[in-house]
Amino acid sequence: MPNTPAQATPNADGGTIVTTPAGQTPPAAPPQPVPPAGDAEKPTTEGTETGKPPAKPAVPEKYDLKLPEGSLLEPSAVEQISSFAKEQGLSNEAAQKLLERESKSFASYVEKQKTELVKQTAEWLEAAKTDKEIGGEAFGQNAELAKRVVERYGSESFKKALNESGLGNHPELVRFVARIGKAMSEDQLVIPGTQSGGPKSAADTLYPNQPKEQ
Repeated sequence: MPNTPAQATPNADGGTIVTTPAGQTPPAAPPQPVPPAGDAEKPTTEGTETGKPPAKPAVPEKYDLKLPEGSLLEPSAVEQISSFAKEQGLSNEAAQKLLERESKSFASYVEKQKTELVKQTAEWLEAAKTDKEIGGEAFGQNAELAKRVVERYGSESFKKALNESGLGNHPELVRFVARIGKAMSEDQLVIPGTQSGGPKSAADTLYPNQPKEQ
């Protein structure tokens, strides 16, 4: 039996409907092209919250930073941190945290320096006590001589520097000042023609040829 060709019938929308006579199989639809795997439609986040770039921190025109209570930093550190924060585009909150971190770091550094100074001062004192010249049984006497020289001739600023730096216990400084003390106690200059044999006065030392008043 001959095959009856399929007929195209116009529909109401102006399109066509392909009809197939009874007993015949309709022709297969042509294969559709499959896009490559790399060209598959990818989900996009454009226009969603996750697709937006992160908001930049608000950089203030002028930072309002405060040193933590009891901070050892100088007030000038606030201006330095502010300038750095401005260059880096930091918010006021981030700059304040940076200032607090710097304050803690500096406090730790100062505390470490104090601990090391105490240790160093103790080592200097022990070295002075065992020194062959100024130590041993003579240490007490030499330390007293050194103390008298400093008390008599040292200014308040000098004494303060010795105490704060710990150098007052340095064996070389103790040796130097103790030698001065010994020289002062042993240097008894006698005025010729006197019976007392006592030390010269300041006027006799400076003007030895000046005639005496009767």
